[in-house]
Amino acid sequence: MKFDQRDLESLLVSRAGPQVSLLMPTHGPSLEAGQDPIRYERLIRSAMEDMTKARVERSTRESVGDQCRRLASSAAFWRDRSQGLAVYATGDELWFFRVPISLEELAVVGPEFEIAPLAPLMDPQHFWMVAVSRSGVRLYDGTAFGVEEVTVKDAPSGLEDVTQYYKFEKQLQFRQAATAGRGTQVAMFHGHGIGEIRDRELVLQYLRAVDRSVRRALPSPEAPLVVCGPGEVPGLFRQVSHHVGLIDRQLEIHPDGAGPAELHERSLELVREVLEAPAAEATRRLDALAGTGKTSDTIGEMLPAASQGRVDTLLVPPSDRKWGLFERGTAAVHAERRPGDVELVNLIVVLTLRHGGQVVSVGDRPLTALFRY
Repeated sequence: MKFDQRDLESLLVSRAGPQVSLLMPTHGPSLEAGQDPIRYERLIRSAMEDMTKARVERSTRESVGDQCRRLASSAAFWRDRSQGLAVYATGDELWFFRVPISLEELAVVGPEFEIAPLAPLMDPQHFWMVAVSRSGVRLYDGTAFGVEEVTVKDAPSGLEDVTQYYKFEKQLQFRQAATAGRGTQVAMFHGHGIGEIRDRELVLQYLRAVDRSVRRALPSPEAPLVVCGPGEVPGLFRQVSHHVGLIDRQLEIHPDGAGPAELHERSLELVREVLEAPAAEATRRLDALAGTGKTSDTIGEMLPAASQGRVDTLLVPPSDRKWGLFERGTAAVHAERRPGDVELVNLIVVLTLRHGGQVVSVGDRPLTALFRY
């Protein structure tokens, strides 16, 4: 299963009893893949030991262990190419997610599921990519982690939809047509990857039809859109497109010879500012309010504020762990993990989300909160 916003909402539901989280990197069909089942079993045993120390009922412990082991009992389970695996279990429920990020190996038994490591996947910034060629159009919905193809209704099936009465040459060369009529000549349009046709306007007509279909398929007129295609195609598309959210840069590549993974990889540099916009905006707001009492990077201040619904925005760096206790509105942070400790960064994330706050993943900032009041 892939992790999405609905899954996040399910994991945020407050539940009685222990909640078990097992997180680990995975390696798909690689040389290291053979160690993944061993690492997973080690995580299960760690969680079982923690439940025993916490005096969790034996029936609950056994149910959690049985569910987790059945999930991964087949060799096929470990062939998936995702970078990480997150398993969440209670005595009678289990969720598992294949994620496109490598997760730190971690087993946690506590009052909440350990969802902070999935912060980069929480409401990620989206962009769209249209791949145009002579043979047709494909539209992709993308994030920093990959792309998925989107159905484009009523899109032309290819250039032939517009130019069906013309014969195309396979070789992409420029040449002039034979003399037509009274000694005049008709210019041949040469667009690398599109083919030679007798009228440039027909190609523009094709691209206008593509633009109309794509705009209907996009979620808004401002949706960030990257154009990719061979040779002159992206530039011509930009000339005729009425989409407001077109990205300034374009990707010149023949999409018929490239898969979604390659198109995604090649487009990431073009949309870097788009993908980093939420973190940049949150950072700007926090910096503007520094020293006003409306921001904090102290666990002892952030936890009570999160429990009271006062955290508007939380910046979460990767792999940040703080173990300790939060009791009667007071946080105690321990230098090392002790029996009965909870992961305090995760608790702040959970409480922030439950009260409608925003969690933004950042790579170069400490855990910091912006307060509503």
